[in-house]
Amino acid sequence: MMQQPGPGGAMLSQQQQQQPPQQYQQPPYMMMMPPPPMAHTQPPPQHMDMGQPPASADEVRTLWIGDLQYWMDENYIASCFAHTGEVASVKVIRNKQTSQIEGYGFIEFTSNGAAERDIADL
Repeated sequence: MMQQPGPGGAMLSQQQQQQPPQQYQQPPYMMMMPPPPMAHTQPPPQHMDMGQPPASADEVRTLWIGDLQYWMDENYIASCFAHTGEVASVKVIRNKQTSQIEGYGFIEFTSNGAAERDIADL
């Protein structure tokens, strides 16, 4: 194989010269499911059973919440919506290594109607 000196006096093979430089392309942004909770680092979700019938399986009842501050835990989020009496659970996502809040979480309501009412009240 023939070699030619490259920049800086290094010898490069023809194969190396013909290959285009590799570029790293970031995969397109996709919504990913959060990792499963770790039992020893995360508090249990807050459940408030109000004795209402279970919602249908295809009914959207969970809302994503973002821009959470480091001090906004499950108890704080639950207290923000407690006046509605329609919160089934609250989950704040934490870093697996540090247990610090990642800045987002989820609120599950007792029904789709409850979730929509609470969005409208914001």
